[in-house]
Amino acid sequence: MPHLYNNSKRGSQVKYRVFFPDGTHRDKIKFRKKETEAQQLFADVTRLESLSRQRAIKKDEIKFCLNMGYLTKEEALQLSGTPDVNSFATWHELNLKYEQWSREHCRPYTHTCNLNRLYKIIDYFKDISPANLTKENIESYISFRKNNGLHPDTISKDLIIIRHLLDNISPDTNPARHIPLLKGDGEKIRRALSRGEIKAFMESLERYKHLLYGNIKPIVLIYLYAGLRPSEILRLKPSDIDIENNKIHVQGQTKTRKKRSIDIHPELSPLLKKIKKKREKKEYLFKEDRKTHSHSLSRTIKEIMREAGLPEDVPPYALRHSFVSYLLKSTRDLTYVMKMAGHTNIKTTQGYLSVIEDKESPMNQLKFSG
Repeated sequence: MPHLYNNSKRGSQVKYRVFFPDGTHRDKIKFRKKETEAQQLFADVTRLESLSRQRAIKKDEIKFCLNMGYLTKEEALQLSGTPDVNSFATWHELNLKYEQWSREHCRPYTHTCNLNRLYKIIDYFKDISPANLTKENIESYISFRKNNGLHPDTISKDLIIIRHLLDNISPDTNPARHIPLLKGDGEKIRRALSRGEIKAFMESLERYKHLLYGNIKPIVLIYLYAGLRPSEILRLKPSDIDIENNKIHVQGQTKTRKKRSIDIHPELSPLLKKIKKKREKKEYLFKEDRKTHSHSLSRTIKEIMREAGLPEDVPPYALRHSFVSYLLKSTRDLTYVMKMAGHTNIKTTQGYLSVIEDKESPMNQLKFSG
């Protein structure tokens, strides 16, 4: 039976024993500063010790004890007798993975904001094992945030982080991906560049093609002719360029965490063949060092847009919007465009229908005079 003791330096300590199916056991000690927390710990580990001794402990109980820190991951696997490592993922593990991803891919300010959101999310779900999180649990969190007066855009950013966390367990069964992002005060405007704006931008690009180690021009062409996201472009490896099958393979380290293959446009084929040969011994196709981030790419493109005289409210992401919009306009095939763009929901692709406009409005075809 567990024992609860006073500890002069650390408040209270609880000693307990965990029994394993192979007949072995392990003695453990946990400390709590507050008396109420110590009493709760004592009650929880008493149940753990009793159930493990009787070999009657269920998977949900094991996940709870793992999430509370009463068991290590190795002990949980040993107790359950299952090799399913992901089912015993802890919030602590997912926290560390997301922190590392955010640190590598986001600006310092954005990274700080991400961590603040992350800690709030984990605190809310701390009593539920990540693998047990359901769509209803997440919807309850969304309602909680709404009731606290949070803007829909803010809640959507929380949901994106929850999606990211649970993708580490199983992207295909991630409950957060079955919940749509909340809409703000208005629909998100997707701004595609006109033919004239693209021409002006490309002319300006020629004057700045030395930027980003001389990679800015091929990066922009991939942006326009393949529609990759900035982070996806910088993660491209020589092995991802499949000249033989005329494909660019985008690996799973993406916004949607899904792999996809994109047809290589004829304008890109000779360029990619040349770059692949030049960089075949390098890890990445364009990334020269760890300091090259997607925001560096976006900042460079924005400067070129300014030089080209494009309106200030046109974002660098308009290059990707242009790819999707013009491809949709030329094919009218939503499924194909959805696949090429890497959208997980066809509604996202449908949102570009409003961007497509013929050069001459159909209204001009109306004639009421002789």
